[in-house]
Amino acid sequence: MFLWTKDMIDFMQDAARYGSYQEELSDWICAELPNAKHVCDAGCGLGFLSERLCRRFPRVTAADISDGALSRLRNWKAEENVLNLEILHADLMRFTPDEPYDAMVFCLFGRMEEILRIAKRCGAGTVVVVKKAYTHHRFSVSNVPLQDETTEQAAALLRARGVPFTLETREFDMGQPLKTLEDAMRFFRAYSKDAPGALTKEAVLRKLTETGDEAFPYYVPQRKSLGRFTIHTGNIPEEFA
Repeated sequence: MFLWTKDMIDFMQDAARYGSYQEELSDWICAELPNAKHVCDAGCGLGFLSERLCRRFPRVTAADISDGALSRLRNWKAEENVLNLEILHADLMRFTPDEPYDAMVFCLFGRMEEILRIAKRCGAGTVVVVKKAYTHHRFSVSNVPLQDETTEQAAALLRARGVPFTLETREFDMGQPLKTLEDAMRFFRAYSKDAPGALTKEAVLRKLTETGDEAFPYYVPQRKSLGRFTIHTGNIPEEFA
């Protein structure tokens, strides 16, 4: 299970407020779900995507195994008096809904084989899966290979299992705004996968640009390439049931 720290939550909230990435990502995902009524945001994390799904669909279930991550979404739901959002604290590898969702979204969550099993058990319609379409860790000061499943690897698994899909790749601006140089060091300590000793102040400074923005004078520029898979649960083989 991914463990959210307070620093990670704070940095993610700053990034969500600063740029247009979350809105662009939501538009891209929702384009594949024109007729959905009840959408499950599987592995929703802090729930930034779930917020945007609530504006578009009659019912949304935001599910995650981390109760700490869900607490942010609970606060937002209460503050905004959101009535069409169910927040579900559950392990989706073991959970089965009373009625299947007619659409499911897996955004940077799980490996494709796990996703197929969850979708086959919990869904009865369109499945949108967003995967990383790059091979090296974005927020490291050195060249560190990515350990997560990539778009290319996920596509290879679908072909091998005979699962029809469509795939589109798109690039987003998903950098990190920072308030101070100390925040920059904390950010890289939280997210980098560098070897001990590589994460020096000089190395971090080389990753920053100055913005002229009083609130966030520093920025870590990053272009993030993502792959969007669209699958239908009826095309997932019974072996995944």
